[in-house]
Amino acid sequence: MNTSFFYIPVFLVFYLGAKAQTELIFNGSFEQLDECPELTSAEFDDQFTVQGWWAATSGSIDNYHECAPFSLGIQNQGVPLNWNGYQPAKEGKGYAGFAHAGARHSVTKEIFGEYREYFETRLTEPMEPGGVYTLEFYVSLPDSNLGTALGHRRCAPATDRIGALFTEISVMNPDPLFYGILPYEPTAESNPGLLLNDSLGWQQVLLPFVAQGGEEYMTVGFFRNMNQMKHSFYVYDPNDPFLETVAFHYYLDAFSLKKGADLSMPNIFTPNGDGVNDDVQLKLPQGIETAWSIYNRWGNLVYQKTGIEQTWTGKNSFTSQPCSDGTYYYVIEMKTQTGTFYKKGCIQLVR
Repeated sequence: MNTSFFYIPVFLVFYLGAKAQTELIFNGSFEQLDECPELTSAEFDDQFTVQGWWAATSGSIDNYHECAPFSLGIQNQGVPLNWNGYQPAKEGKGYAGFAHAGARHSVTKEIFGEYREYFETRLTEPMEPGGVYTLEFYVSLPDSNLGTALGHRRCAPATDRIGALFTEISVMNPDPLFYGILPYEPTAESNPGLLLNDSLGWQQVLLPFVAQGGEEYMTVGFFRNMNQMKHSFYVYDPNDPFLETVAFHYYLDAFSLKKGADLSMPNIFTPNGDGVNDDVQLKLPQGIETAWSIYNRWGNLVYQKTGIEQTWTGKNSFTSQPCSDGTYYYVIEMKTQTGTFYKKGCIQLVR
């Protein structure tokens, strides 16, 4: 093996850790509006007036705000009381909402219909290749419903697996008759089986992932069909005992997307005890399982540790002896909800 290594000396404290974080989502709390939302006549006949966000399909997304006018004795798209329930905002004076509905045969599980609504927005800047990002937002399940869906009173069932898709271009479907599932695998998704069922407050959704690079758009919604999702209960059609339906509505608020770590590595470090460049640190966001392995030029493992915070000081973690000068090779394994990612490279140790 050719172990020759070219490097440019670096005599700075350089570590694999969090840097100044830039918020990549504009108007994440749905506060900035073109005008106050107003429900005019029916449940799906509303206006979505949030700046920087739009519907990715013909499904009707909603926004709620304290400024919404009253109609028929209720502030239909108001905060905290609206046609869908009672919930103060997680942040500020407004939040958004969207629905999902479907029907399937209770025995064969054949799906008869899927209705979806998706939010899409453009990030404030493109993502960096290999960057570790964390998407955070909050969901709330309405505690009641004044509307109906699929001919039944909606009883606010809960479901799981809300996801976010990050792409270089918009995935908005221009077909005015498209209300179905967008045909994409989400970049990050909440845990299967974990119901989003908090109707009293706001339930945090935290989704860490590694970017491919160049992503500028985010689409949020449910990307699975009914057979792949868990629901708290179904409504059975009184006219067809074998038909089960489900429909729900969720509030969304407080979106935040930030780069949680820099996956670049120094090309050299000098663990000589002078207080400068004496170690290499690894720090990743919560929600990522990490294993860091370092090998010498002969392929022998000299350091291995798991956890989101790790530090290599140039010692063999098995013998506690200082490693000699030379080139070392590292593998960082990162497991997220959407898969396993690897960062590989080499680093020069100079004492």
